Amino acid sequence: MFTVNAAGCGKGKSTDNKALVTRNAATRFLIIVPSLALAAEYSAFGTAITSETTKNVKQQIYRAIEANTRLIVITQKAFLDFESKILLCTNRVVLQDEHLEPFYMCKWNMTNHTQWIDMFEVTSTGTDGWYEVKLNMALATQFIASCDMLDNKQFVEDLLATPQRIFTNRPTVQPESVLFRVISPVIYAGADAVHIACANFTCTRQFHLWTALFSEQFRMAREFVPYSTPNLTMHFAQQKRNSMTFNRANTSIKDAVVKYIKSRCSNPVYVDNNVYDTESGWQRVNHNCHGVNNFREESHIAILSAINYDNLATAFLVDMAGMTSQQVRRSLIGEIAHQVIMRGSLRSDNANECHVYLMDMDLAAYLMDNIFLDVKYEIITNTARPDRGVPLTPMQRKKATLIRRNFSEYAEMPTDKLLKEGIWTSTNTNGKYSKSYLEMLAEYESHEMRKAKLHEKSSE
Repeated sequence: MFTVNAAGCGKGKSTDNKALVTRNAATRFLIIVPSLALAAEYSAFGTAITSETTKNVKQQIYRAIEANTRLIVITQKAFLDFESKILLCTNRVVLQDEHLEPFYMCKWNMTNHTQWIDMFEVTSTGTDGWYEVKLNMALATQFIASCDMLDNKQFVEDLLATPQRIFTNRPTVQPESVLFRVISPVIYAGADAVHIACANFTCTRQFHLWTALFSEQFRMAREFVPYSTPNLTMHFAQQKRNSMTFNRANTSIKDAVVKYIKSRCSNPVYVDNNVYDTESGWQRVNHNCHGVNNFREESHIAILSAINYDNLATAFLVDMAGMTSQQVRRSLIGEIAHQVIMRGSLRSDNANECHVYLMDMDLAAYLMDNIFLDVKYEIITNTARPDRGVPLTPMQRKKATLIRRNFSEYAEMPTDKLLKEGIWTSTNTNGKYSKSYLEMLAEYESHEMRKAKLHEKSSE
């Protein structure tokens, strides 16, 4: 069982961790954090593992273990990359500060040597359309030991280094198969206890996936309580959801939101995965902003990022983790927005004046219904999506995603435009050329060859 402190940002979770470390002077600790900035906060209490190279990080970890260092601070990436997690965790209390990402999508890309596909063994999960993939350890070890340099071995090394369950959406693994990797709670095997400090933890993918796929239990030491923010104003666009695909084809909504923000402040703190408006002088922060504390005086925060899982990833989280599509999105962009907003003036005092600018109504609804209370709001005018006519069906969206994946010339084309292209009628629901189209193409090529032969004869 894991103990969880899910209190809000700025409510003393890291302070509680440091107090626990101080009170238990004879106890050995492993503290796992999402960023180097947060690692620096703990460096005064023990040894923080930091380096620019993976090799140096591993060397530092081994030295710290050999020295029986009482308190080791390590980033999530370094911990997941380390091949002997049980060595790190044994006889230690693990403090996981913030959410640990357990969910990864990747492609099995071994087209150079498909004989290695046999290292993956596929079995049914009992859930329609999803299959579990087991790694044949003997073959995987042989693959790692082989001299071939054409294939990317890091992919398999990652699978061997971290306990996890692997899934796919096909009954066999093919060279282009998509694999869904879910990190297992077994990563903490050997620990005396595991304490998680993460605001609104029950919203995270770690909570949903570990509960659904591993039957893990979490004891809430402190529940998340929404912030009382009487002087917070949410300013949001009229569109339901922000979309990177739409923004690439039509910048009108984003332009209108940016213009609106500029009319109210000169240098907001902002996040944007498209790195929009970099010449404005705005104060950009990363999505992973844990440990960033230098914006407490800032009262204007802009969330411009368009981050959404694709249909296949969402389907996995809905089917296998029991999440709703709304929960999936809110665990992603919703919690990113939550963390970024709490870097600003509300972190010092929830009653401080603060203005938050958002690209869509759905995100605003999540934040006002679940995270911040007593909020005032303003709708940014002229930011509705143009009328698109009949809404796209889930099947159309899935087919469009697959076409963009299968045909590079359409990779950036929005779905509404794809519907009008010849590729749409030439492909099946898997986004590949349909049997009837290929037969028609073969018949056409045969006809053209016959014409060419007749032409040659007539010329003789």
